[in-house]
This record gives sequence, structure tokens and C-alpha cells, in this order.
Amino acid sequence: MKNFISIITVFILMIAIISCGGGNKGTNQSEQNTQTNQTQTNEQVYINPTTTNNNRDIDINVNENNDINKTKYTNEYIQGTELDPMPTGYSKIDEILNEYKYKAPIYEISKLLAEEGLEGKITEYTNFSDKYIYKVNKDSTPLFLAVQFGYNDLAKELIKEGADVNARANDMETEDGIDMLYYAVENNNVEMSKILIDEGLDAGRDYGFEYPYYLTDIAIDNNNLDMLKILVESGDIDLESSLIPDAIEENNIEIVKYLISIGQDVNAQIFADGLWINSPMKVAAENGNIEIAKLLIDEGANLNSSDDYIGPAIDYGNYDITKLLIDNDVFNLNTNTTREQAITLAKDQKYYEMEKLLLSEDSNNIDGYDELMNAVSKGDMKALEKLIKDDTDLNKQYDKITPLNLAAARNDKEMVKFLVEKGADINLEDGYGYTPLIIAIKYRNIGLAKNIIDLKPDLNAICSATGDTPLTYLVNANKYGGVADLCYYMIKNGADINKKNKEGNTPLMIAAASYNYSIVGVLVNMGADYNIKNKEGKTAIDIASARDDTSALHNMTNPSDLEHYLSY
Repeated sequence: MKNFISIITVFILMIAIISCGGGNKGTNQSEQNTQTNQTQTNEQVYINPTTTNNNRDIDINVNENNDINKTKYTNEYIQGTELDPMPTGYSKIDEILNEYKYKAPIYEISKLLAEEGLEGKITEYTNFSDKYIYKVNKDSTPLFLAVQFGYNDLAKELIKEGADVNARANDMETEDGIDMLYYAVENNNVEMSKILIDEGLDAGRDYGFEYPYYLTDIAIDNNNLDMLKILVESGDIDLESSLIPDAIEENNIEIVKYLISIGQDVNAQIFADGLWINSPMKVAAENGNIEIAKLLIDEGANLNSSDDYIGPAIDYGNYDITKLLIDNDVFNLNTNTTREQAITLAKDQKYYEMEKLLLSEDSNNIDGYDELMNAVSKGDMKALEKLIKDDTDLNKQYDKITPLNLAAARNDKEMVKFLVEKGADINLEDGYGYTPLIIAIKYRNIGLAKNIIDLKPDLNAICSATGDTPLTYLVNANKYGGVADLCYYMIKNGADINKKNKEGNTPLMIAAASYNYSIVGVLVNMGADYNIKNKEGKTAIDIASARDDTSALHNMTNPSDLEHYLSY
């Protein structure tokens, strides 16, 4: 520890020398001096080379034979943001944080400790009794902060110096506080997670308050397979509880494969609120990932289950999953939803493409479809390429359905692009009055909708089936959020932000009437006019006021930055 304090003292002296010698010189002169010093000798080491003068960071040249080079970590920076400043709780440290725009060098913190007569306290809490002002979190240690903000080398040195890896930060949602391992996993810091687990931290700890919440949940949510493997290999994880549904929700087939490989049950359900819910196959049916659904069936997923699969697949507009289940005889194996009920469900939701599929006894040879349409229905690109000739009419309707709209219903990006390149009309409505873009939105195929926008359709055409523009249809069809980014993308590519639908409502009016604050925020940021009146003489402000919706009013008149809404 004495050596450690000596090191800090040497650093402080060097900083003082540098400050005195260069304080009155310009930035360009400072940069020239640095370049000169580096040129003069190959023995000098440039510590923290990624820093810039813009952040007022201090770069130091030291001789590599000097003892100070052994503690490069003292020039590491702990970084926070103005919205989430470092939870130090130490008033003088807060001053340093402010001075450096929330980038405080650890050696400056060490100097402050020394000035207060607290030498050697670098590994202890940064607040000391009521003498100092608590700010965000009074329990953060330098090691805790180093882990939280990803300074692995610094963290390793602090651990060597005896820092307590078991320190915890107060957290209202976690009974015993948040530990360092939580932040390492949350930040996808695989190296630090391994170090902390090796130091004895529990990888299987429950961080939940009302409901269980584990590090494995975080790793899966972050789509971090390497992190998940480290957690599992620690031996602390209860593998009796199925993690597969969470991985399916993230559409991560590699994590699903890994979980199956370590023995997780493809038929196990998640227990929540006193009920067994969300079996892997049910989640796949809802999510629409056809490759994961095929994998589960290949691995022995039980279709003769108490869970309903075909119902959620139809309800979420997942054509390919519906076809896969039909092909695997789901109506004879699973009686939760009969074929007749499935047909009614598809018809009620105007999923005419799926209704046609369900009405046919053979899903590979649908009644009324020729070879080309059956190839589209099956997603068979090779067959489709062979079937399309120079004189093939790709805009022909088959029981009111066009090949392009069927491909859009199936969420087949490659096939949609191919058909348009071969002559299919991107603006053509089918017999029901829907364009391919409206079909993509209706089936919740958000990524495909963006792809179709890239193909330059008319973004202001009125849909014959609904009387909507693509933008008003998007806001209407997705009243509960999740499509803010698509809304932005549509406007950016030419959609008229204030164009009314046939009912006389603008997109902003529709969003204001449906508590969709992320869409409200995007529209206002992009220039939507909240003073336009509808057929009843009401503005978007009037609509929100009538509902006493203060949140909608706030987001219209005093919106946050666009990035805030796009993060929803």
C-alpha cells in the first residue's frame, strides 16, 4: 500500500509540473511538445493515447523504466454523463467531475483523499460520514465505479490492492443492493464478469424484487452468448428453469441451440404469477421466427400440448409459422384451436392470405393457386426463379391476392425485392384494397416495411380498404407503440406528416387519441402541426385535452429530443 501511495504522490507532482509549464500555452503548442517528446526517445511510453484535448484530459509521457509505469491504471478515467453522473457522494470529487465534464481521473480523486488526510483510502468508500454531501449513491467504491464503467485494468489493480469485490450499491428494486457483477454483465464486459466470478461473486443471484431476475436474463436480453456461457460454467445457475423462451423472444437461434445442447427442455414452460406459461413453441409462434420454430420441432417440441400454437401464430400474423404447424398436422394433434376457429380468426383480422391457406386441405397446393403462387406461399425461391418468364404477369390476382402481397404477408424480404425487380408493381392494390406496404404493416413486419419504403412506393396514397395513408394506417394499426422508428423512417423518406385520412384525421390526431406518446413525440419533432383541425373542428390538442391526457399534451407542446422517442 505504501508503494501505491508513493506512486500517486509522484503522479501528483508530475501533474503540477505539467500544469505550471504548459498552462499558458495554446493547444497547438502542447500538441507539438508531445510530438517532440515522442520523437526524442523510444523509451518513453504514451499513457492513455486515446484521450483528446477537447475533454481536458491529461496525457503524460513517462520513462518506461520509471516505477510509475507500473501503475498506468492511475491515468484511467471513470466516465459518467450529465444525466447519470458518477454516484460518488463525495462533494469535492463531484467538483472534479464537473470540471472534467464527468470524466474524472482516478489520480485526482487520490489526491483529494490525501488532502483530506485519508491516504490509502483509494480502495474504500468515496464518502466519509455526514461531512460530505450524498449525491446519487453513497455506497460506490472506486472498484465499483471502475467495474461499472468498464475500466478492467484499473479494476484488476484495485483488486490486487485489496479492494472489496463484495461492495454493493443501494437499489430500491433489489433487496440486498446491486453488486459489481450485475454491472459487468449488464455492460457486456465478459472479461470483468469472469474475474468477479473467480473472486467469488454469485452468478446465480436473484436480483428481482417482485419477480425473479437473474444475470442469465440480462445476458440473453443482450444477445451475449459468450457471457451466458461464462455464467452457466460458473456452476451457480439453476438450469431447471427454462431459459429458451427468453432466447426465442430475442430471436437468437444460436443461444437457443446452446441451451438445447446443455440439456434445456424444448417443452419446458416458464412459471409466473402462479401459472405455467410461455412454452418455447408458443413463444416462437408469437414471435414468428420460422427457423427457430423448425429447430424446436426437429428437437422434439410437443405439438400435442395444453398450449395453443396455431392461435397465437395467426393472431400475430405469422404466415410461415401457421403453414409449418399445418404441415405438422397441428389440427389433429392440438385441439386448442380448431381449423374452423383458425379460419374465423384469420378472417376477422383481415389476414386474407392466411385465411386462404387455412381453407385449403393441402398447404403446399392451395386451391386457386398456380405453381407460381404456391412457390411464393412456400418461400421457394429456386422454384419461383424457374417459373418466372419474360411474359409472366406478376400483377395477376389469385382470389384477390397478388404474388407480391403474399410475399409481403410472409415477411419474405428477398422474395419481395425479387418480384419487384422482375416487374411486380410496388403500388398495386390487391383485390381487397391493400398495397404491399400496408400488408407489411398489417402483419407487423416492420423490417420488411422499411425494405419496401426503400423500393420507393407512393407514401401518400390513400388505401382503398381503410381510407388511410400509410402513415395514418401505421399509427392506427399500432396504437400501443413499438413502431416509432418506422414512423420516423416513413416521414424521412417522403410521407406527408400532416396528410389526413378519409376520416379527416392527421397522424398526430390519431396518436393523441391512443396514448401513443412515442409516436406523438416523433411526429412533433418531425414537424407535425397540432393546430390542424379535423372534420369536427378539433385539433390534436383538443383531442388530448378532452381525455385529460396531460402526457400527450406535454409531448406535443414540450417534447423531448427525437432520440428519446426512437429508443422506444
